[in-house]
Amino acid sequence: MGISFKKSFIKQIGNGLETSFWNEIWIGNTKLKEVYPRLFRLEVQKDAPVGLRLQGNGLFNWAWARQPLGRGLDELESLEAQLAEVSIGPENEKWSWNLDGENRFTVKFLSGICDDYILQLESNPTSTLRNNLVPKKIEIFVWRLMKKRLPVRIELDKRGIDLHSVRCPICDDDLETTDHIILHCPYAHDVWSRIF
Repeated sequence: MGISFKKSFIKQIGNGLETSFWNEIWIGNTKLKEVYPRLFRLEVQKDAPVGLRLQGNGLFNWAWARQPLGRGLDELESLEAQLAEVSIGPENEKWSWNLDGENRFTVKFLSGICDDYILQLESNPTSTLRNNLVPKKIEIFVWRLMKKRLPVRIELDKRGIDLHSVRCPICDDDLETTDHIILHCPYAHDVWSRIF
């Protein structure tokens, strides 16, 4: 469907005690160890949580093997500028849905995305619009009939389901295909004549 599972959810760090500062994507779109490789090499505790490194109010608790110099110092300034916007709180961490703007997952919103994707694939999107006068079971049946998704014996046989016979179990005159069971079977003829 073109929906990235990883990009659909955002981790809200809360107190930051369950999120790895360097090894998880919790700020930006990339792990900090990939953005700041020199600082990561200098880090003593490579699995330190966010809550241990961020003290709040622009204060940080770093644990370097040695003080960053040169390009490492440039990386540190850039990192601290990026972290200046981050605040941690007392609550635990949680995940939020990223696709709807309200950060709340709903089946309705996700099914809307799926419908939009499926309708783009159809050559005539209006042909898939729902008709409120027709019961949903009938719409589903007709859709399955058009897509050759009815479980008739020929279709089951094509899918590798072992049957003792693929002939019509009602009349035994022909193979049980969608056309036969709906139109050509004598019993289907009798049903259609009673309906009309």
